Amino acid sequence: MNFVNFLNQLIAESEAVKNNDIAIVVTDHIRRESEYFIGIVTAAMRNYYNKDCWIKRKPK
Repeated sequence: MNFVNFLNQLIAESEAVKNNDIAIVVTDHIRRESEYFIGIVTAAMRNYYNKDCWIKRKPK
């Protein structure tokens, strides 16, 4: 989540971003998509390491 925290800090502290509405929208979008991606990867890895991954299941 360091990248997401960095994006939040960038919006809060960067004058270049704060003064540019488009930069705020784009950075927010990147943050949301990154949070979504991190969530999906975390869930997939949790399933994989719990041996519940669909890839490891034998067909019926």
